[in-house]
Amino acid sequence: MPSRALAALGILAGCAGSDGAANVAAVDAGAEARTDARASTPQPDARQEGPPPDAPSSPFDAGVAATFVDGFEGATLASRWTVLGFEGHQQPQPTTAVLDGTRAHGGGKSLHVHDGFIETSPPATAFYGRAWVWFGADPGTGHWMGWVGVGPGGSQGTEVRYGGHYDILQANYFGNDDEVISDPKGYCSPTCDNGVVMPVGAWSCVEFYFGKDEMRFWLDGAEVPTLHVTTWRNQAAPWSPAYDRVRLGFHDFQGSAVDVWYDDVALGTRKIGCD
Repeated sequence: MPSRALAALGILAGCAGSDGAANVAAVDAGAEARTDARASTPQPDARQEGPPPDAPSSPFDAGVAATFVDGFEGATLASRWTVLGFEGHQQPQPTTAVLDGTRAHGGGKSLHVHDGFIETSPPATAFYGRAWVWFGADPGTGHWMGWVGVGPGGSQGTEVRYGGHYDILQANYFGNDDEVISDPKGYCSPTCDNGVVMPVGAWSCVEFYFGKDEMRFWLDGAEVPTLHVTTWRNQAAPWSPAYDRVRLGFHDFQGSAVDVWYDDVALGTRKIGCD
């Protein structure tokens, strides 16, 4: 993580004995018995062994807490994801989400996103997510979103978002446009020197939680405390929807699109971690 992000997180966080021979003999006898038992038990045909059909597609997406994993090693996204346009409500372009063999965190491919999103159903109405993310450039000071929990509704229902603003990470509630920034002073005048920035040009582990009137965010294994949101300035509880979709991608409302790569995505009902 860049030194600025590390500094920001620092600000935010305030019998062997005389019976040894007998014991060895007992162990040897037990081992011999187990060997005889294995020899007398039919063993499976080695030709039938192998990973199950739904085995994780890279070594980084098999956390025991995950119920959905995708390392983007397949030939298509169609069976697992819906590709959406730049705000998540428009038709995608051919370049919106493309499987890419030029960069990967685990395995041989990743997903290259350019101004748009991929969407799928979460495992429950409250859930955790994990993704390895590579930003090709600094998104700048404009307001952008990358990780979105979506509730039931029409073309644009309730959306609870993580992304950035003022060149630091932030949380955003769509509807009244409430915002919580990662700078602990809570506002930017003239700059947000203590906010947490999104690393650029390297793989970063992003984790998030969307739950009942609560959302949390971790970067490279460290929680960003100021992005642990339970209340909004202009939105009373209950404010969280019954999440039925989750989106990953990138869109900047005020600036140019940034190319972003995703790999080793996992969703679950418990925290998944970066390992």
